[in-house]
Amino acid sequence: GTLSGCTVDGTQTGVIVTKGADPTIERCTVDSPAEAGFYVSAGGRGTFHNCRVTGSGGYGFHVIDGCRATLKKCRTERCARGGYEFADGGNAPGGGPVVEDCTSDESAGVRPLAHETAVQTSNPSTSLLGAIPGQRTTEQE
Repeated sequence: GTLSGCTVDGTQTGVIVTKGADPTIERCTVDSPAEAGFYVSAGGRGTFHNCRVTGSGGYGFHVIDGCRATLKKCRTERCARGGYEFADGGNAPGGGPVVEDCTSDESAGVRPLAHETAVQTSNPSTSLLGAIPGQRTTEQE
């Protein structure tokens, strides 16, 4: 099938292509999805032409399982995890997506981390007893 000239706004995932589906998706925009704008998995394919994702909480285009989607002249902006993620199977002959003239503002690279990892440092002890809190020293007479 074909999806053309559509806008999807404020959903969990904008468009999901899976289980052997091979749609043509052109001039479609996904605004503010909680996760991916376009998600292709489990043998899905699809041709995406002039599609756009803005304000995603995840990736703009998330293509996994070595799916052979084709992306042409697509654009991503302000995607929290990155514009494009292609995972699993891309090294197999004929596996993975085909991408031509796509762009991204790479906003995931400039956003601060959601949470920092705390690091605690301490001075090394010279002995086992030196590491025990509240130790008492005794003087020999």
